[in-house]
Amino acid sequence: MMHNQRNIEPNEKILFKNRKTISELFRIVSYAYKYVMVLSIDMNRDLYYKSCVVCYRKSVDIESKFYCANCSKDVDYPKLMYILKVLASNETGSAWFVLFDKMVEKVIGHDIEIVVELNLKVRFIVMDWRKIL
Repeated sequence: MMHNQRNIEPNEKILFKNRKTISELFRIVSYAYKYVMVLSIDMNRDLYYKSCVVCYRKSVDIESKFYCANCSKDVDYPKLMYILKVLASNETGSAWFVLFDKMVEKVIGHDIEIVVELNLKVRFIVMDWRKIL
């Protein structure tokens, strides 16, 4: 039995095929479509990450210390930054988008520190109720 041999592109070519910059996307859609409806939020991901205060890229936790691989430096006090993956839709269709800090802050209406603090309080209240039950 012969298998159908397809020309399979390397992952790198697939990832960068038909890519557009943000400014190119804005030029394409800005004339007619200003608003989208968020259909879904991917809750299987964290809502924030701990970033380098210089380059804002993700810092990694190594033995209780944070390190920025991009700057090649230790990060004493990482900054919390939003990251949110959403499925958005308008008249033309729908697509998944990853929104970062300032955009998420505009959508949610609160900075990340407030959301994290509220989340911790809610977790504490839920844990407290479980003790009572």
